[in-house]
Amino acid sequence: MAATMLAPTLGPIEPNILYPLDSLMALSGLGKTAFRSMRREGLKVKYAAGRAYVKGEWFIDHVEAHGKDSK
Repeated sequence: MAATMLAPTLGPIEPNILYPLDSLMALSGLGKTAFRSMRREGLKVKYAAGRAYVKGEWFIDHVEAHGKDSK
């Protein structure tokens, strides 16, 4: 009965939601270094009131375009 459970912060990324960058980092399980690399590769980020936001669709598109097919 041992089921693999995700950490409580991990969750699905919804395409139509605009995420504060910190929230998206927590949901994806990726850290600052990974997001820095993704941003250098072209991940779209918008700023409002000094905060960074990423739409779920942009994150998903970036992973599909730049992600590997195997580890």
